[in-house]
Amino acid sequence: MNKQTISQNAEEKFVLEMTRELPVVPEKVFAAFSNFEAMSAWFGPHGCKVNDGELNFVEGGSYRMQIPSEKGGNNAVGGIYKEIDPPSRIVFSWKWEPREEISSDEMEITIEFREIEGGKTELSLRQILVPEQDVAEHHSWGWAETFERLGAFLGEE
Repeated sequence: MNKQTISQNAEEKFVLEMTRELPVVPEKVFAAFSNFEAMSAWFGPHGCKVNDGELNFVEGGSYRMQIPSEKGGNNAVGGIYKEIDPPSRIVFSWKWEPREEISSDEMEITIEFREIEGGKTELSLRQILVPEQDVAEHHSWGWAETFERLGAFLGEE
């Protein structure tokens, strides 16, 4: 039940939407987003490892994750938590620190967690204000691999 789409809205920005089924109840998935130690274990595509950062998981709080770049140096992304509704919803801004190959436009991400049959979770991601289709495609790939890592972290086989 993993799906993903990229569409363009009237403002000529792109929207990325994804769903992923995870093997545990929403409370456990939500908890994996709520502290830096947990997130640093699964955040980022395969082969990436968070090497620094911080997370203040409260509405109005900020987060920052730093991941080594395959081109050398580090990629860092951060933002502000706009809404936290345990265990069903998180809304936050998303902005890469400036680097030539990464868009530094501010985007917004909504992640929702819904319990489905068998004590599992359907995780839905909606990323808006994406400036270009290639940026949306890059994020689609990155989130897909990140959620695979999250599934493994949570005990998926």
